[in-house]
Amino acid sequence: MTDKINDSNDNNSTSAEKSTNTDLIYSYTEEFLKLQRESLNRLDTKMSVFLAFTGVLVRFASDLSEKVTIEDFACYSCLLLQIITYIALGSSALILCLGLTTKLSGTVISPKALMKDRWYFADKNDISDYIISGWVQAEEEYEKLGFEKGRKLNIAVWLIALSLICITLNILIKVLWGN
Repeated sequence: MTDKINDSNDNNSTSAEKSTNTDLIYSYTEEFLKLQRESLNRLDTKMSVFLAFTGVLVRFASDLSEKVTIEDFACYSCLLLQIITYIALGSSALILCLGLTTKLSGTVISPKALMKDRWYFADKNDISDYIISGWVQAEEEYEKLGFEKGRKLNIAVWLIALSLICITLNILIKVLWGN
């Protein structure tokens, strides 16, 4: 008789644990995906700021010297620096735009699918498990997307840094040796 009571308690505790664990996993996954979406939004904001900064630098680079005369000798290093600046800024702008247009392409479980008889009358834990399995796929895509956006942002920042160095050198050549 005692064995039957213990078996019955084991079955009840397993069901209760499953319910508790499912709720915990569901809540955790929901919060985790929310944080990942916020992280992607912050990356998009940073990319937008750097894209605007790139536009300002393009305008600034257009005012740079193209040719400097040093003791009756025409020096075209400023023109070369200006060309490098435009290439770096254009590449940076393109990369930032590509990063901003990247979207998720995965599957999301639609509420319409959950309203069908199969899921509408299913056990709450089974529905939660089904939703969580969809979120696992979304989390993998968020991770990949975040990595790609971060990589593109880093490349764009390095290209902007290169253009800033070229702009600085152009100005120094003009100031130090220019006419």
